[in-house]
Amino acid sequence: LVQPAVSWARDHGMGATHCHADGRNLTWVPDSSLDAVISFAAIYSLHGRDQCEAVGQLVEKLRPGGRAWLGWMCPYPFYMPMHKMGSRNTLSALFPAICQGNQAPPANWAGLCEEGNRYMTPPQATWDACFQRLRHGRWSRSKVDASFYWRDEWSVFIDPRDQAIW
Repeated sequence: LVQPAVSWARDHGMGATHCHADGRNLTWVPDSSLDAVISFAAIYSLHGRDQCEAVGQLVEKLRPGGRAWLGWMCPYPFYMPMHKMGSRNTLSALFPAICQGNQAPPANWAGLCEEGNRYMTPPQATWDACFQRLRHGRWSRSKVDASFYWRDEWSVFIDPRDQAIW
């Protein structure tokens, strides 16, 4: 958080505690100390590797049964067209096999794979791969286990009565 945001939150936060810190290093937050995490556009500018690491740390800070809600983590122009067709979209279907395997992607896919990995898109496939790496890495030393469930953000923010116009 930047200092002006912390100051505003202290003035308007109804007694909540706020601090100024780099969200990529959460070692100062005790493990299993949070009931919930809400993050909206907070990790947007981080590369996917850093997003994965930051979310891995956030999950470690949740109490058993805690929940995290993460929203707007990549640029809409890049990923919204991809998700309109869901799993029927060619990129969503091919991305895990082509871009996340043990071999370098074909040259004609390399740029698209890098962009997808940078923005953690398509979300379900890239976050599943992230959580798998975390299970075999930093989470293997603890009892942490978590799953990622992607949901189109439009359906989260739009009142169901208004969905007919979308």
